Amino acid sequence: MRANGTLVPETVTLGDTLTVGRFEVTRAQFRAYDADFEVPSGTAEYPAHGLAADRAQAYVDWLSEQTGRNYRLPTAAELAALKAARAGPSENTPAYWAGFTPTPDEYRRLRARLAQHPTEALLMPVGSRPAGHGPNGGGPLVYDVDGNVAEWARTADGIEAQNASALTLKNPKAEPAPTPPRRVTGLRVVLDR
Repeated sequence: MRANGTLVPETVTLGDTLTVGRFEVTRAQFRAYDADFEVPSGTAEYPAHGLAADRAQAYVDWLSEQTGRNYRLPTAAELAALKAARAGPSENTPAYWAGFTPTPDEYRRLRARLAQHPTEALLMPVGSRPAGHGPNGGGPLVYDVDGNVAEWARTADGIEAQNASALTLKNPKAEPAPTPPRRVTGLRVVLDR
């Protein structure tokens, strides 16, 4: 999708207040901003990842300038609400790769094995896993809300990585997950109306 000649993320409007990226920002979209951002052959539709918070913020600032529209990073509360209402049943997390929900001990062993592989071996093109549905099974579909890459979000303390990535355990009974490593952190945009 293009706006004023700039490759932009597809957005959907949820309710009356939030217009959000249907997918995580892709490598091709991020490369439009940073010509030096590496996009290996055949991976243009994979999520941009390995981004520091300041680069994610610089991308949305650039996107706003290029399109004349107000793009920003989501707040942690917006991502949490999106996750609660939209997370798909089978996101790209260690449970997907294991084929079952690992216990904390199994997760530690699995995470150690997954960490030995390059990040590219764990990621999928955006939208590859089933999308979650809104309340009562309706509403626009949003993909990869709680898997593939963690996403930068604004918090009271600044910008922090939120939600699960391909290396994050999604078991509420397990010990708290460590902050997602930057190598599996990307971004999703919000478009203010």
